[in-house]
Amino acid sequence: MASQAPIAIFCYRRPDHLRRTLQSLMQCEGFEGGPVFVFGDGPRSEDEISNVVETRSVAKSLLGNRAEYHFRDKNAGLARSVIEGVNDVVGRFGRVIVIEDDLELAPGFLTYMNRALDRYADNESVFQVSGYIYDTPELSSKRTALFLPFISSWGWATWQRAWNYFDADAREWLTLRSDRQARRRFNLDYSYDYTTMLFHQMTGQGQSWAIRWYWAVFKANGLVLYPPVSLVRNVGLEGSGTHGGGRLRRSIPSGPLGLQKKFEIEFPEAVGIHQPSFESVKNAFRWRNGRFLARLVDKLRWWRCLLASYLRKPLNIHRASAKESARPKICSNVKSSMGWWGADIERTTGQAIVTRHVVGLLERDGVRAFVYRGLGLQSVTSTLISVVRLGWSVLTGRVRTLYLVCSRSNAGFLRDLPAYLVRFLGVRVVVHVHGSDIVDLCKRPGLGSLAKALLSRCEVIVPSAHLIKSLHVEGIAKVHLCENFVQSAQDNRTASAKEARGQDFNTFRVLWNSNLMASKGFFAVAKAVGELASNGQNIQLIALGEPLGDEAMNLTACRNAVNQLKNQNWVEFKGPVGRKTALALLLEADLVCLPSHYSSECQPLALIEAMCVARRVLIADTPALRATMGDYPCAVVENPTPKDIRLALERIMTHSCNQIELIEASRKARARFSIQRFESEISSLLGIGPPLDSRSTSFGNHHIDL
Repeated sequence: MASQAPIAIFCYRRPDHLRRTLQSLMQCEGFEGGPVFVFGDGPRSEDEISNVVETRSVAKSLLGNRAEYHFRDKNAGLARSVIEGVNDVVGRFGRVIVIEDDLELAPGFLTYMNRALDRYADNESVFQVSGYIYDTPELSSKRTALFLPFISSWGWATWQRAWNYFDADAREWLTLRSDRQARRRFNLDYSYDYTTMLFHQMTGQGQSWAIRWYWAVFKANGLVLYPPVSLVRNVGLEGSGTHGGGRLRRSIPSGPLGLQKKFEIEFPEAVGIHQPSFESVKNAFRWRNGRFLARLVDKLRWWRCLLASYLRKPLNIHRASAKESARPKICSNVKSSMGWWGADIERTTGQAIVTRHVVGLLERDGVRAFVYRGLGLQSVTSTLISVVRLGWSVLTGRVRTLYLVCSRSNAGFLRDLPAYLVRFLGVRVVVHVHGSDIVDLCKRPGLGSLAKALLSRCEVIVPSAHLIKSLHVEGIAKVHLCENFVQSAQDNRTASAKEARGQDFNTFRVLWNSNLMASKGFFAVAKAVGELASNGQNIQLIALGEPLGDEAMNLTACRNAVNQLKNQNWVEFKGPVGRKTALALLLEADLVCLPSHYSSECQPLALIEAMCVARRVLIADTPALRATMGDYPCAVVENPTPKDIRLALERIMTHSCNQIELIEASRKARARFSIQRFESEISSLLGIGPPLDSRSTSFGNHHIDL
């Protein structure tokens, strides 16, 4: 009977995945025999605390006292977690079976692993036992395990004598740059681009223990034992993981035989590469990755690495510390690695205001701007110039992280396409979304599938919590919340409108602090105010912004409607004004009104500013506006027709507000939308400044230990 090796389980923030993994593990034959260790990484931000805590609860509820738990307060990253965990277990037991939290295991998985660990324990040529095999039709009918010269990280095992070869600094890896034959063998006859993966890791652009483990096995001419059919299925490549996805996604067996039938795998008589099987696996790689196109992309990625290494000497080689870096830097010189792509920011829109501030943060250390400007020919020309500059900067290694302020229209998405595509050349792309219609883009015929595919490979920042679930439903998992900011969050003025206006306090002032658009509800508000004024109510509408066309009313019709209102004495059009004037008018207003159903509405600055100075607010009942208001008291109309808005205004005018409650809610809003909070979060997400309070062992009042 085979001895029972210890099992090391690595988890992070995916409770449902871990539950599925543990349930399949507990059904494996021999599970009750060996010790079990659970290693849980800490959260990277406050948003992840609840998922991290729930994941650990799942582990404890299913395993109880059966396991030994090692949970971190701080985020170490997958690479450091695995390296230190494996070091710990093999140092104590001499061998280990490693499982991550996104694997489904066959009932015979542990039996196969333990038998193989016993059989090859003293064979110096065998470095690893793999429970996974790439979906290869030629192997599906076989019952004998085989040896291949590369590793797999999905359900594997090793011995201390083999793991001693692991080198976090991957010494001598630069030989791949000059030794074409070594590079060919390392890339499995160019069936998969492992070389670029190692290059990215060692220049600080990745966080992978597996590529360094493969390099150690490769240098020692080591072998890995694979089953003929997979005993492992990865269920976490839908984008929920830290390193999920990748070009081998299609090689995952949809229903591997090893998970369906129970049989005993035989071991080969000789220890050596089974060449026919090796060729079959390489052909499977090539077919599933795309033959010509994939090799072309691989070559472009490699040429980019070579250009970067020759143009920027000496190479910024990542040196692992004794404990492995907890947060690997994108590169040591941010000035030559950051870029941003987007529209001209010399405007007064909320998106432009936020983008200007982010670009200002990036410019502290230097950033390359790829900006398109103007309309028509000027826009096309500036876009083409930016595409050429971006391509050269990426190929020469000058841009390794790209901050993309995306457009959500069809034409805008196609214009942004080059910025998305650099992700395939190894560039980290962080997409900042400023509109709720990003979900509509993902659902559009034709472009929707492409948009989802590209966004799922990037990191996405959204300003409103309601978008997170919507994007998850579309298969985009790497979504981070970073709410907007307003300058008025620094202003502690919360005087009532009567106090701000002095003696002029008899008129009830309604402020419209946005562009004049039908879908935002401006004309419905204007009609409601007009009806109240004609009925003798002392009410006035102050309108900021300028007419804009939308799906409900084109620009010409919008301008005509505004012109018809200008001769009414109950409405005053101020047009676009500066922030100082807007704040003064806001302080004099009794109510800020924005019953918007505009498809792009996400987190309007008009509402944020109103909350920060303790103003009463009237909104439409939409997920975007509800998420913006949070716990702030406000009036809500389910159907923003002129009649419903008029009734809501009558109730507001006849019922006095609780000023103390508004001031307390305003205090919370100023903290929520402060510049300091925004700068801290956006800097952490982009890697341009100190991380969030994850440097400490707790976030606010939430400590992550169970």
